[in-house]
Amino acid sequence: MAFGSLARQEWTSGSDLDWTLLVNGPARRDQMSTVHQVRQALIDANIKGPNPGGAFGSMASSHELVHRIGGDADTNRITTQRVLLLLESAPLLPSEGPVHQAVLGVVLDSYLGDDVVTVDCVPHVLLNDVVRYWRTIAVDFRAKTRERGDRGWAIRNLKLRTSRKLIFTSGLVMCLGYHVQISQRLLEAPADAAERRAHLLEHLVASAQRTPLDIIAGVAVAHPAMQSLVVPVLSEYDRFLGLIDDSMKRDHLEQLPREDAESDATYVTARDVGRRFGATVQALFFDGQSVFVDAIQKYGVF
Repeated sequence: MAFGSLARQEWTSGSDLDWTLLVNGPARRDQMSTVHQVRQALIDANIKGPNPGGAFGSMASSHELVHRIGGDADTNRITTQRVLLLLESAPLLPSEGPVHQAVLGVVLDSYLGDDVVTVDCVPHVLLNDVVRYWRTIAVDFRAKTRERGDRGWAIRNLKLRTSRKLIFTSGLVMCLGYHVQISQRLLEAPADAAERRAHLLEHLVASAQRTPLDIIAGVAVAHPAMQSLVVPVLSEYDRFLGLIDDSMKRDHLEQLPREDAESDATYVTARDVGRRFGATVQALFFDGQSVFVDAIQKYGVF
């Protein structure tokens, strides 16, 4: 299963391949052998694999992803694998498609739980987990910078401001989009709880199989009046991709010492791209003309 820029269909010249062997069923001893084979195949193909010690490059069990939502057993690694499974994953091979879709369905079903879905049709537990993930990676950025002695901090900072924020943004749209689409209709003619739950689950599973950029672009399709807020998000993100695909600029940012950043033209350009992208995302939700403005304040803030 692919994650990261490949799954988001944003692969650039310097991208690495974040992958996980997704196990949906009983554990077998030969599964670790498969992991080693994948690692070796990437080395042989001269493809950069995921960061050692990170959440990828090994196995993920559907059992853990489904049954460890919250609580002490829900580690950073499991949370990362679960949330990114929903927000930026894709099967590497056609044969993996059914497994991918099945695990998406059961994880999202677990998020909805046995509680009656309220008339607002907002997946509250999933929304809270998406927000928790974003806050966690923002805090962990500081910890990783400290641990690595500022090595590579500039490129990681740029990604936090752009690609990581894009994932968070698409997660908010996924969680609030169904509510925005049908809230008025439900107020006029509420459906029964089972029907609301089934439709919400269907919406979430379909969203989880789309890329973050597709989810955000879909807002303009569903709500044509939102085009003026959606287009700037996509345009600024395109500038980020152009910058990150320039190998010279990317390598420069990878090596840039923090003390030289403010006087460095490449860093200043990258920082400004990140700031503008953040401003467009903020407007997407909080602009007075946004279809999300009431929902983001009611459900995303408190």
